[in-house]
Amino acid sequence: DSPIDGGGRGGPGSGDGSGGGGGGTLSSAVNTHDPLEVKKGKELGLVEFARQIASHRNFVIFTAINLVQVLNCHFNSNFMSIFLDFFIANRFSSIVQSTIVCLAAISPHLCVVVLTPVVTSRGLYFVMDKLFWLKLALGLAALLFFSNSVPLIMLYILCNKVFSEVICRHNNLVVADLVDEDRMLHARSEPVSSLIFGTNALFTKPGQTIAPVFGWAMMNYMDEDVATSRSLEQMDVQSMLWLLCLVPVGCAAVQLLLWPLFTLRGRYLSKVKNAFVQGVLSV
Repeated sequence: DSPIDGGGRGGPGSGDGSGGGGGGTLSSAVNTHDPLEVKKGKELGLVEFARQIASHRNFVIFTAINLVQVLNCHFNSNFMSIFLDFFIANRFSSIVQSTIVCLAAISPHLCVVVLTPVVTSRGLYFVMDKLFWLKLALGLAALLFFSNSVPLIMLYILCNKVFSEVICRHNNLVVADLVDEDRMLHARSEPVSSLIFGTNALFTKPGQTIAPVFGWAMMNYMDEDVATSRSLEQMDVQSMLWLLCLVPVGCAAVQLLLWPLFTLRGRYLSKVKNAFVQGVLSV
């Protein structure tokens, strides 16, 4: 196989452990029988890397979670303006709609800043788990109780967009931890950060295409002539509310089923981080 350069440093670690591992050298204290002994001088081929990444359980699980999240985020991005037009047209001024769009763009950045101390103290796994549950709870509440209140529907559209984007902005921290775990599992002299991030992106990018296709397929299922603006205006509120809540609730349910299977957290994550600072690998 052609050799692959695994350049780049690992990304920032989560709050469950210390910072992500960078490029390392072989410590003089390494035991020749230690499973973490660095394999120097061995080139990594494409087929070998594919085999390793396919056997990396946490990477496979998180890639599936991330694919669902990418679909969720791009569904919101593609259809948010359509939902706002439908629910607030002829009820509120265009200034209200513009304000919601601006808040949806700014709020995720502020939320990430606010959540940083929580990630540091409680860990990334805890924060992501609560965000998944919050996304599910909000979607179910909107579906069951918000149908008769346009202001509450508008608030849900905003919150759904913000929470989805906040989750997306924390995903790279999880991938950075996966880079460290991969380095430990395969005793690499240096992390293959670019390969891990690139492979994750390769399998999650289809979510960007699936999201608009799925959304328009559901709209056409509800109304065969939904492609016309007149037909969209004539759709009933309950049908549009179902579509608005269906994707976030479905995505959250899948993520909550998979997230407990992700074991890179707590003591194990600390073990992965400490593998590079306790005389096995020096960073």
